[in-house]
Amino acid sequence: MSLELQLFVEQAGWLAPRLQDPTRIGVINWLGRRLERVARQRFITHFPLSHAVQRRGETAVCALLQRSIVVHATKVLRVSEVTRAVDWPATYACAHLAGRPPQPLLVRKRDAVPDRASLGALVSLGRSWTRLLELAADHPELGFEYLRRRTALRAAMPPQLIRGLAPAPYGSRHASRLRRLDDEAAFHVASIEQALGFWRRSFGASATDDSAALSMLARLLDEADAKNIDTLLEATVALSIARAAVNADRADWPTLFPWTVLAVDEPRSMYPVIRLRSADLVCEIAKGTPRAPSLGDERAPIADLLSPWADEVLPSTGRARSTGRQPDLVVSFHLEGDPSRVVFALGDAKRNATGDGESYIRAALDVAATYLMAFGYRMGLRLPGPGGGALTTDLMPGVSLFCRQGTGRDAASAIALLRADRAAVVMAFDLENHLEPEARPWHAPVLAAWLGSLGRQAIRVLGSTGGSRRRGGGATRTR
Repeated sequence: MSLELQLFVEQAGWLAPRLQDPTRIGVINWLGRRLERVARQRFITHFPLSHAVQRRGETAVCALLQRSIVVHATKVLRVSEVTRAVDWPATYACAHLAGRPPQPLLVRKRDAVPDRASLGALVSLGRSWTRLLELAADHPELGFEYLRRRTALRAAMPPQLIRGLAPAPYGSRHASRLRRLDDEAAFHVASIEQALGFWRRSFGASATDDSAALSMLARLLDEADAKNIDTLLEATVALSIARAAVNADRADWPTLFPWTVLAVDEPRSMYPVIRLRSADLVCEIAKGTPRAPSLGDERAPIADLLSPWADEVLPSTGRARSTGRQPDLVVSFHLEGDPSRVVFALGDAKRNATGDGESYIRAALDVAATYLMAFGYRMGLRLPGPGGGALTTDLMPGVSLFCRQGTGRDAASAIALLRADRAAVVMAFDLENHLEPEARPWHAPVLAAWLGSLGRQAIRVLGSTGGSRRRGGGATRTR
């Protein structure tokens, strides 16, 4: 297995248990949302979405969610008359402890209440399948069918049903409880179990099996990347940054407290978002158009200043000619409780695995310059004066290039530069020298120093107290 696939397997194994759905389908959903359209269509064809067994499983989930799923809870009530329902041992114990005759009498009554555990597991499964069908919705031949099935699953999970249900991976405990309802429920459970033959296994049970399954995903992702979209490397870089941050040495903490993981996904976002916190500093590792606060809690896309140029020059086609640049990596910072100001840095992944990689790096430098022209006005871009000098941004490096091979700086000098907060406006890193694909246990001091430096600079720009108030910064929460 190549170093690139090896590192991906390592980081996907770290990601899986932190997902709300830690099964194979959860990892596939996370990865699939990072793909461009062509790669996503190729990727999704490897999975049994069109199989009759999968369709029957989805129908079974809808059928179970549309019926009453209850368990019987027992209540102890006080009565004044003797009936066959009297719990004499409980009545005697109560009377004996109280030092008085056995009055009132105690009875046990069984009431039907919603089986929230089984409902939560069914909803979690329905949501996972819904997300997967959404990923496949632009399939040229089967997209309409996938949309229809997605709509059916959504209709089976109305807000009044799912409100307050705790998500949980569907497992044997839930299947056993549902099977006991009646023969019809047992039939639906059997259909779900047949569909889950591919999806159900959680990562973490066996290191050998996990590695084999993740290796398969990596190779499928590699095959899907038909147009060298750098999908595999950019996903690996995002996960590597987050993992390196939480394992960072004290010298690379941006505040008095280490980075902790708040979340590894944001369902409302087009692409997965990893969220970290150190004291009152929040870092989000995302992909796509940079965003800034707007009205309410939503963040609006930052305008790409180069898009009007494209619209002016490109031939008119009756539709938008430029959708704006979408960087592979957007690392943004804001203070907890105060998202009104956001500062960010950008990154680009280049899978320059052929030759010496130099031509790819030169192309990546052109991309970096384009990012600075497009978004620099929101990154604090400053041009040198008449006497010369260098470009600078609020956070340095303003653009980072993550390459498969070929960058020149060794790890030790990169760490020293970053810990001194003396990076240039553009800086490049490569897989072998800076992402440590063969380190076990895995660590990447360069990435830790990179994010620590960006975090320290963000605190200075945002005017934080640098961790003087913690706001629960020591607790690690994942979802």
